[in-house]
Amino acid sequence: MESELSPSGLLAGDREEAMLEFLEKVTETIPWKARLLEHEVNIWITPRMILLVATIAVALLLPFSAMAHAQWLLVREPFCTVGDTIVVELGSGHEFPWSEMAEDPEDAAVWAVAPDGTRERLTMTPCQTHLSARHVPGQEGVYRVFFEVNRGVISRTREGWQDGGRDVWPETELCLNYFIGAMTYATVADLVWDGLPLGLPFEVQIERVESGAVVLRAYRDGSPAEDQEIRLWETGSGFHPVGRTDAEGRFQLDTHLIKDDFLLIGATCSRDWEPGDNCDRDMFRFNIALPAGLLH
Repeated sequence: MESELSPSGLLAGDREEAMLEFLEKVTETIPWKARLLEHEVNIWITPRMILLVATIAVALLLPFSAMAHAQWLLVREPFCTVGDTIVVELGSGHEFPWSEMAEDPEDAAVWAVAPDGTRERLTMTPCQTHLSARHVPGQEGVYRVFFEVNRGVISRTREGWQDGGRDVWPETELCLNYFIGAMTYATVADLVWDGLPLGLPFEVQIERVESGAVVLRAYRDGSPAEDQEIRLWETGSGFHPVGRTDAEGRFQLDTHLIKDDFLLIGATCSRDWEPGDNCDRDMFRFNIALPAGLLH
């Protein structure tokens, strides 16, 4: 699963309780001693103190560990004709484009969007290392397939992550407005990028492909999103920041940076709420995956 928040669970409470139970057994009889001002003092390290230290360490490491793990949708054979069957894969792991584990099919809503905007929800079925769905295009043009996990405002509690903010969980340590999404493409006949938003809480669209550049545009709730970080996946090293969107939400990705046969573009949006608000911050992620040949 993702080292950051994942669709399949958000630091589940039962996992935390199991850790506490183990630490109780390890530390219940071990005093730690130190000399302070030449006086011997017994310092008892409780399980909850160790858990707190571990939580802080994980939080500090998240920006680095998240670079090596991703989730994506991918159509490996994106060129098709009306009536053909396209195969959509939902993958997860450290070795894009090869998935390492299959998500729970109930965790994400996956939709195919036809050129005229018609949406059809796809049924995902588990394979050995990924989820898979089939779709038969009925129109000419570009099809977009996306998934979303929109938890809204959630709070970390002793029972795990729960719906609701500080008005529901006033003692919460962390409260997030959480969304993750991903998208891929398939095309029937003419390949025309429109870049129109899907109306998601956060998304990135391919607006057009120019000589030497792919023009991306980020949106929040359908409006252009300024100053959003754009990342590019490199085989063997994961995501690397390549720039930020401009005042109109656009970013030009230099095609010379594309070195692999399959392209994975990531975008992040993390914005703090005001002190005293019902939530601490937004945590949004969105990925685009496609064969690099679709851009030529």
